[in-house]
Amino acid sequence: MLEKITKQPDIYDKMAKEAAVHYQRLRHLPALLALWPSQIDDFSLEGTKLIIEQLKVALLAERRRGRVRHWAYDLNRHMALLGALRGEQQHLLTMAGKSGE
Repeated sequence: MLEKITKQPDIYDKMAKEAAVHYQRLRHLPALLALWPSQIDDFSLEGTKLIIEQLKVALLAERRRGRVRHWAYDLNRHMALLGALRGEQQHLLTMAGKSGE
């Protein structure tokens, strides 16, 4: 029983996967990270890696707020960050696959 309580519910994983499928960098990223327009428009391998690192940092900060029950924690932002991270990682894998052909 304790294992079920401590395990992340499957609903959050499904929500994050769904968010990643519908993720659009130009539409969603400006609300999540403070970036210059040129950084958001940079779909290169290096630009994508930079955005992934910044999303990881933002997601870590949001998780910390959630763990300590901080008043500024936002589950919607947390899920949006996770969806954006997965979407960017999928984009990176697609780019790596194209460059490896």
